[in-house]
Amino acid sequence: MWGNPYRDEYYTNGIRLSGSWWVADHTDRGLGRAADVVARGLGLGKADVVELGASQTMYTPIEIWETTIPDTVHPYAGHLHFTAGLGAVGKGFRSSVELLGGWTGPPAFGEPAQKKVHELFNGYEPLGWDHQVQFEPTFGVSVWLAPENFGTISDGGVTFRFVPSVLAVASTPDLAAEAGFLVGVGTRDDVPSTRPDEARFGHSGIDRPRRGPSKVGVALYAALDFRLSAHDMFVSGGTFSSIPAPEAEAAWTEGALCATLRLGGTRITMANNFQGFTYVGQERDHRYGTISVSQDFGVKEGVRSEDR
Repeated sequence: MWGNPYRDEYYTNGIRLSGSWWVADHTDRGLGRAADVVARGLGLGKADVVELGASQTMYTPIEIWETTIPDTVHPYAGHLHFTAGLGAVGKGFRSSVELLGGWTGPPAFGEPAQKKVHELFNGYEPLGWDHQVQFEPTFGVSVWLAPENFGTISDGGVTFRFVPSVLAVASTPDLAAEAGFLVGVGTRDDVPSTRPDEARFGHSGIDRPRRGPSKVGVALYAALDFRLSAHDMFVSGGTFSSIPAPEAEAAWTEGALCATLRLGGTRITMANNFQGFTYVGQERDHRYGTISVSQDFGVKEGVRSEDR
């Protein structure tokens, strides 16, 4: 990211806009009731957070100046999708479930978005978009599960958190299972239970609001996951259609090193992410940066319904 400012490879770019609502205090009406009915019907316990999001992601090979893309490298792909999910807590576990709906191909606008950015910053023109993953509908569901308050130690204004978790994704773009953990330290209630928001489906970071009583908060944390993948359309070149694409790997590791600064209700998170080899013959593992900015308009000073 620092030494190669015009490099695009594998997961090239993602933009995600999302909003979440704390519904634990009003599960007897409206959105809160609907979420709670779904959560209890799935055996997840009591719903406390609802989240809606919209994302665009882009994927490319390394040599974006090549016009012909061989079947031994990562194909071009664009994905525009929308998500609706909820978080819940019950029987000592925290969980989230999320639905996906979207599409790939030219209507996902990956090509014009990437070309415009490269034009603005005088980068290489990506020339292989004629070989992108074709238009397909995308849909599916993901479920995340972790023990609630497991490995959480608070001493005065400092919190240490260790959170093991599992994730299952059953969708047209991705069929996978994942197990891993997050470990971190920070000011009271500022260490999350999940990795920060990512545009990739299955990792939207649905969590209860994390905001301590202090005016300024900081957190440092790391996440590491081991992933088993039965299908990844952005590696294999499609689900209902096909283009030249490499042979996908069945397992890999991925993770992140994250730093968060909170000023009042404004939170900025920077992460350095890595992903192992996702296909046979891949030239190198994948490293990329993400920046997340969020604003909390809800409960102040760390006061939750369970604290009252």
